[in-house]
Amino acid sequence: MTKVYPPIFLLILLLVATPNVLAQQKSLFLLIGQSNMAGRGDYESLEDTLLIQNVFILNEKGVFEPAKNPLNRYSTIRKTNNPDLQKIGIGQTFASGISEALQDSVYLIVNAKGGTHIEKFLKGGDHAYYESIVNRTKNALKNNPELSLDAILWHQGESNSGNPSNYLENLRTLIEDLRTDFDLPNLPVIVGQLGMWRDHYSEIRGLIRTIPSQIPNTFLVSSEGLTNKDKAHFDTKSYKEFGKRYANIYLKEKYLTHKILQRLEPAFQLPIEPDKIPRSLEEDGTMRLVKGRDWCSGFFPGVLWYTYELSGRKDFKQLAAKWTRLIEDQKTNAGTHDMGFKISSSFGNAYQITKDPYYREVILESAKTLATRYNEKVGSIRSWDHHQDKWSFPVIIDNMMNLELLFNATQLSGDSTYYKIAYKHANTTLKNHFRADNSSFHVVDYNPTTGKVQSKATHQGLKDSSAWARGQAWGLYGFTMAYRFTGDKKFLNQALKIYDFIFNNPNLPDDLVPYWDYNVDTSGNPPRDASAAAIAASALYELAGYTGDEMMIAKADKIIEILGSDAYLAKANAKHVFILDHSTGNKNRDDEVDTPIIYADYYFLEALLRKRREQQGSKVIKKEENVIINKQEQ
Repeated sequence: MTKVYPPIFLLILLLVATPNVLAQQKSLFLLIGQSNMAGRGDYESLEDTLLIQNVFILNEKGVFEPAKNPLNRYSTIRKTNNPDLQKIGIGQTFASGISEALQDSVYLIVNAKGGTHIEKFLKGGDHAYYESIVNRTKNALKNNPELSLDAILWHQGESNSGNPSNYLENLRTLIEDLRTDFDLPNLPVIVGQLGMWRDHYSEIRGLIRTIPSQIPNTFLVSSEGLTNKDKAHFDTKSYKEFGKRYANIYLKEKYLTHKILQRLEPAFQLPIEPDKIPRSLEEDGTMRLVKGRDWCSGFFPGVLWYTYELSGRKDFKQLAAKWTRLIEDQKTNAGTHDMGFKISSSFGNAYQITKDPYYREVILESAKTLATRYNEKVGSIRSWDHHQDKWSFPVIIDNMMNLELLFNATQLSGDSTYYKIAYKHANTTLKNHFRADNSSFHVVDYNPTTGKVQSKATHQGLKDSSAWARGQAWGLYGFTMAYRFTGDKKFLNQALKIYDFIFNNPNLPDDLVPYWDYNVDTSGNPPRDASAAAIAASALYELAGYTGDEMMIAKADKIIEILGSDAYLAKANAKHVFILDHSTGNKNRDDEVDTPIIYADYYFLEALLRKRREQQGSKVIKKEENVIINKQEQ
């Protein structure tokens, strides 16, 4: 019989069948806990005793062999007095579900023991269960370098149900120790809920329910509707359903990450050269490569840093560091206002992740350079130096994005000079860039001597009176960020006004990915701008944190889901390193139209990370606490 796969998996299937796609690391999962993880379900069919297709289990010799039930038979801590206890658990349907979805082999290490309190799993415990689990897993990874530990599956708590008071703290300690010892600080941990049939479990079930909001990057699998074999264990049917639920939770969290990694694997084959930084895709399918002075030069290193955060893969962290250093010379380039785009996305993320003082010094030097473009009379940082016959002192809405570099410089140095410049620039933009309907001009030109406005235009939009889509997204993001650093409600209010303009606009398509300009005639299906959607989604996750508006989260989630679909994902191949398609750079010049562009990928990944933190109840913005500036200084 011909196997028919659901449509959501067709892209993966095609990629596997394509010979020039680079080999991927294979997925390893660690399954630990007590008897419901070990498996106590009875064999009910011949299939339960056969090999599980494309699934491998670590045996007692430390070698992976084709897997079949019972999967816990090689556990180094299992109960040995009754071998027949080891039966069917969640592993069978979990692993087969992952394998079918990703069209790849799946590797398991199952190390569970029935009747075991969580205290016995802690590091340094008398029974050395922790050490046995960690050493076994580390040896497997060392001997099989093609494997990556993708998640830990945990099901335990029945034995602690009588006294659960320290359960959450013990589980937090266990997870932190495992992540530290595996050197995977973002390693996902998927936790199964206890059976719903026993009132005795009610207190600990309540604690387990809170785990995703208490411990970062943890996920809860519901046991609602599952039935039991005896007072402590699920029956076979429920084990199989439970395993599918574990798989669905993992795929929901990691499937998009898997597709992103496929598109970025070719990055490891690129020559790391300062004049060959990926920016966009040309019509002939080749990459447009740029030098450090290009305003987009920092986004590719930023994509690599975000991919490391998203996946935990250290090879992306190492690659990000190499590409970041290539643009260090830009820290003294006073001929550009785009210092924030270049440095915040690259060195800013590098410092946030590593705390390496080298990155800090580059950030501060860059802010010092950017500050030289500030004009006190105008109250703004100058944008372009070109076309001086057309503009005297142009300031573009994009420039709001560069203020984060200045705000961060004050945080890092304590020097309020940078903060004051950023604050005044945001005030000037608020005063002069917006129309009565809260849409934004692209360019406002000032007299540098008097500070008076000379003209207003929309250089990259349809016409001067139109609302260029990416410009509106820059404004939404920029004023949300300005509120983060200043606490000034007028910036928050402006962000809300821009939000209303964008998401109540009659020309916004149902999928929330805008046309390149909000005033364009939509009858001819003009080009979309996925980058504008990605920027807006990232901003919405932050803005919702200040307003508590769940509709903002819903809109951001919808955008991310749409952009992560086949309709907007770039085709994966070895010729480029882009994630998203259908962005528009400069339609008026017919340049970078309906094509992959690197900054769309950057803000898409940023939005994904913010979405993850929001779902886990963590702070959406991973920043230092804001420096408090005296209101009289603002």
